[in-house]
Amino acid sequence: MRPKSLSRAVNDLRRAKLVTVDEVADVVLRFPLQSGAPLLRPHGETTQNATASHFEDDFLPFCERFGLPTPRVNIRQYGYEVDAYFEAERLIVECDGWDFHNDRQAFEDDRERDAAMLEHGIVTIRITRRRLTGQPEREAARLHAILEQRRNREAA
Repeated sequence: MRPKSLSRAVNDLRRAKLVTVDEVADVVLRFPLQSGAPLLRPHGETTQNATASHFEDDFLPFCERFGLPTPRVNIRQYGYEVDAYFEAERLIVECDGWDFHNDRQAFEDDRERDAAMLEHGIVTIRITRRRLTGQPEREAARLHAILEQRRNREAA
């Protein structure tokens, strides 16, 4: 199994409440010499919530690659689950893949959540897979700029 496939499988199992981080850590601890242990170890050490898609799986490494702060993923804010939350900057990043946002109800729900967050002073930006993978440097620079603006605004 490739690392990305393993990440997706572990996150799907965690979201389905079929396995916990502690259980993954226990497997790695009991079988450290197995060939899959190094690949599984990060999943037993994480403090992040499980991701819900391949796109979300790719967002955290994107943040790390470009020196962005590490957001909290799939947390609840004011009754809504958000993809990535930069708490200090009060900024949500939604990883908008067509798979999860391709119908009228999803479209309406997304706008409702954005308005509810803005009511609480939290801004939402939406990133598409094409922008994240096609122009990662541009998207990272944009996100750095937005985060910096949010920090400056909070400090003022």
